[in-house]
Amino acid sequence: MVSSLLVGLREGLEASLIVAILIAYLVKRDLRSYIPRVWAGTFAAILISIAAASILYATSNELPELQAEIFAGVTSIVAAGLITWLTFWMATHARAMRQELHSKMDAALTGSSYALAGVAFFAVIREGLETAIFMFPNSKVAGSALQSFIGLAIGLVISV
Repeated sequence: MVSSLLVGLREGLEASLIVAILIAYLVKRDLRSYIPRVWAGTFAAILISIAAASILYATSNELPELQAEIFAGVTSIVAAGLITWLTFWMATHARAMRQELHSKMDAALTGSSYALAGVAFFAVIREGLETAIFMFPNSKVAGSALQSFIGLAIGLVISV
């Protein structure tokens, strides 16, 4: 449960930070009327992330035991690789993240204001899909999927 809480906390903080940067930028530019579009993109990303996690679990549950174990093992290796890559990526890109998001927001505002939903969607969906990939092997190892999801929910609530 603790490992799930940490996954929820880490991924939730990243997603919250991204949404906060987008909304703060709109407030700073006095474009508050566009904030609901950021929320629309954010909630769409959350829904698709939940659907992806559901598909991952449903697929796993339909496999015979040996294939399910192989599937869980491969997913664990992918999750470990993703964590390693993200750690190195964040070390080199963390400082430029805000500026990158601001430039994407500017481009979205000059095109279509609905593109703001897209900026939020793609920024948050990455975190949501990472969460699904990290949680899958985590819940299989924990033994109780319910405890894993409770830990995840607590971590997400704390991060928000």
